[in-house]
Amino acid sequence: MVLWVTLGLALLAALLIGPAPVLLARAWWPLRAPRAALVLWQALGATATLSAVGAGLGAAVAPLATTLTHGVHTLLAQLLAGQQPPGLRWPHYLALAWAIGLVGFLGWRCGRAIRATLGRRRRHRDVVDVVAEPVAELGPDVDMLDHPAPTAYCLPGRPSRIVISHGAVNLLPMPELHALLAHERAHVSARHDLAVLPFTALAHALSGLTTVHLARDAVCLLVEMLADDRARRSHDDRILARALLQFAAHKSAAPPEAFAATGAPVLTRVRRLLEPVPPISAWQRLLVYQLALALLFVPVGVLFSPLWPVLP
Repeated sequence: MVLWVTLGLALLAALLIGPAPVLLARAWWPLRAPRAALVLWQALGATATLSAVGAGLGAAVAPLATTLTHGVHTLLAQLLAGQQPPGLRWPHYLALAWAIGLVGFLGWRCGRAIRATLGRRRRHRDVVDVVAEPVAELGPDVDMLDHPAPTAYCLPGRPSRIVISHGAVNLLPMPELHALLAHERAHVSARHDLAVLPFTALAHALSGLTTVHLARDAVCLLVEMLADDRARRSHDDRILARALLQFAAHKSAAPPEAFAATGAPVLTRVRRLLEPVPPISAWQRLLVYQLALALLFVPVGVLFSPLWPVLP
């Protein structure tokens, strides 16, 4: 039984690291249901990680107990007591080293990337506090930089910042400018940075893995579309599209730790605004959420359910 459990988790991890991100990145429906697609991407990333760790643990503790949780507890108790766990050979220790090493490696690399991003964001907010000026007519949350290049972005966190430049004010008419600010406020209020940050950290930790970069880029596009959807509730689609095109034409730039309106493929988003298609039906969205839940249930059930058998 343990062989099938371990092989099943390993196969699931391989599928979710390999072909699944490619297929999901090429799918048409995320443009029509970005929130559901974002949840599925999050479930895919978490399930792939947990499955890879679970496969190693399952193979390592198989001779020790009839359940994975009991096996891990037994292994830890015997190792802490200085005893040799019975039945373990070098393949079991190799599997245990894989599980521990993977957790340690991802924790260390992702932790470093997250800490660096949060640090740069905090330092940038401090700089904005010094060099920017509040603009009461645009809102109490907007600061303006005295710079001719058009730029507009938000710095999530506490306190958050929405930053624009004189160049942006000179470039955009007021309707377009307010639509752009609504887009940035959507990022801040929904804390889209928390959705993107784990994928950015994984892309840094596993920089040689193409599918991880695919996942990060797809999630960045999805949160931009979610911010577009929030902005279009109070602003016309064409006005927001014109603002995005104007910024893209002037190659507006923003610091990498910020959220900019042109931070994801603009033409895809503009086409979505100008040629709107109806969202997928409620039952289709429900299927996506159920798929995400089912994906998470597999490794969580194996790792944390004492009823799951792990037999030699």
